[in-house]
Amino acid sequence: MAEKVKTDKSVKYLSTTKEVYPMVKAYYEEAERVKKDHSKAVVWLTGAGIVGLTRVYEDVLPVYPENFNAYCAAKQITPDLLEIAEGAGYAHNLCGYFRNCYGYMLGGKDLPLGFAGGGMPDPDMLIADSGSCMVHLKWWRQM
Repeated sequence: MAEKVKTDKSVKYLSTTKEVYPMVKAYYEEAERVKKDHSKAVVWLTGAGIVGLTRVYEDVLPVYPENFNAYCAAKQITPDLLEIAEGAGYAHNLCGYFRNCYGYMLGGKDLPLGFAGGGMPDPDMLIADSGSCMVHLKWWRQM
C-alpha cells in the first residue's frame, strides 16, 4: 500500500466539521441499509444538477462518488485507493476522482473508513451527465 505520510493536523476543529460528520456517517449507513434490505435502489450519479431526477422517486437513494472521494481524502485512505487503480493499469495522470472511486471498487472496500459497514454500496443503477466534466461519461463507462 501507499506509504503513510505524517501530516500536521489542526488542533482546532471547525464546529461545522463536528456537525457535518454525523450526517455524512448517517448517509452512508443509510445507503448500506437500503442496499441490504432492498428498500431502495442505490443510484450512483454525478453531482452536476441531475439530483432532482432521483429525488422525484421515493424508492431511489442517490450516492455521489465524487463526494465519497472527499470523505476518503479526509480519512487519508486516498493514496491507497489511487495505488490500487494505478496497479490495475490506470495512469497516474488520469482524473483523481476516477482513480479514487475505481480503486475503491477494485479492492479498497477493505480499508478502514471510520464506521462499521461504511462506504458506498454497489450501485443498482448509474446515471451520468457531461454538464460539468467530460470525464464522467468515460468514468461511468468503466463501471
